Amino acid sequence: MIGTTQQLSPRPGPIAVIALGALVVLGAVLADALGLSGGGDGFGWKQLIALILGLMIALTGAAWLLRPVLDAAAPPLEEE
Repeated sequence: MIGTTQQLSPRPGPIAVIALGALVVLGAVLADALGLSGGGDGFGWKQLIALILGLMIALTGAAWLLRPVLDAAAPPLEEE
């Protein structure tokens, strides 16, 4: 239908995945300040890997959240 809007319902699964990804990104960025780094100077390769993985996790959660929910009450699609 043209002109209809879908309302996104809050779903705990995708939101938890986004939060997990955000925590990994935050931990990677703040690893030096938190004392989690290996003692090297600057942004290390392990931090970069953790940052990329955290972004991937968060983006996966965002895609899952934005994916339309299949409604069981919706009529089946007609085949031609």
